[in-house]
Amino acid sequence: MIDFVGEKDLSQLTPDQVLEIYRSSNQNLMSAESYPSQASEATVVGCQVNDKIRLFVHYFLYDDNVGLLYQEDEPISPNSYGAQRDFAVESVESLGFLMENFQFGQMTEQEKRESMAKLPVFGGHGRHVAELDSTTRMEDPETILILDDEPDPHDVAMPSLGRLEGIQLDQDSWKVLFRFIASF
Repeated sequence: MIDFVGEKDLSQLTPDQVLEIYRSSNQNLMSAESYPSQASEATVVGCQVNDKIRLFVHYFLYDDNVGLLYQEDEPISPNSYGAQRDFAVESVESLGFLMENFQFGQMTEQEKRESMAKLPVFGGHGRHVAELDSTTRMEDPETILILDDEPDPHDVAMPSLGRLEGIQLDQDSWKVLFRFIASF
């Protein structure tokens, strides 16, 4: 059972203690505890501290700039971790969040530290929506949309979408755009 811990984050964790991170690819409107409904993101974190495996669910509420942390009430055995994690991810998805594996284990130590510094679950500031102009590029994975003045001929052209007609985006950019639109 997952219990509410409080208005906290996991900033005390080090990269070597984090087993996995699942993060919502969308922002969802939700209310939790005593907070009003607002744009939020969700993160599920599995970690191992002092030989104990723990599972946390964190909701970051943007308007109030607060994180709400929930924790599995007992340490999890290695044999049941996968099932418990899947249940937590599915529970968060049932609230309308689109959860994706953050691929934390495949990152270098430097990438892990930089990612943790950005994520609200570890005390970071969360997503930002880039000011969209003709030069916005997806150099930073937190940027939501890419627009190019000069389309790359190798990019995938999509059918006309009203005001987006004529904009060339690569396949990953289209996925990000459609996830963004689906979050409304």
